[in-house]
Amino acid sequence: DAYAAAHDYACALQDQEARLEELVLKQQMVGTQLVELGDDAGSDDGSECSEMNLVAELDGPALRSILWSVLDDYTDLAVAEADAREQLARKQAAIEAAEVRVRVVTQQAAEMRRGAAERMSL
Repeated sequence: DAYAAAHDYACALQDQEARLEELVLKQQMVGTQLVELGDDAGSDDGSECSEMNLVAELDGPALRSILWSVLDDYTDLAVAEADAREQLARKQAAIEAAEVRVRVVTQQAAEMRRGAAERMSL
């Protein structure tokens, strides 16, 4: 059973490594083409046209990989934003609770000082 789990993990790891290598290679190709486009771009209109030509030259699997990568990044960012908002809300609630505790302690300290002053005056 442990062998099967280890084997499944190794296969999954190999698949992920192969996907990563493919994405890195495609990213390098796109990066090279973008650099070439940047060198060739004389104006904004030419640059936009060149970018469209770049996308038009990519095959379906490459476009799907790029799209999937962008969607993964967007999803990660959306989840991170939601987590950050939740964490911010918790921290704000903690700050508000601490402010209430400070007010209560300040009132108690003031009452204790008044009580001590009254006892001293007697």
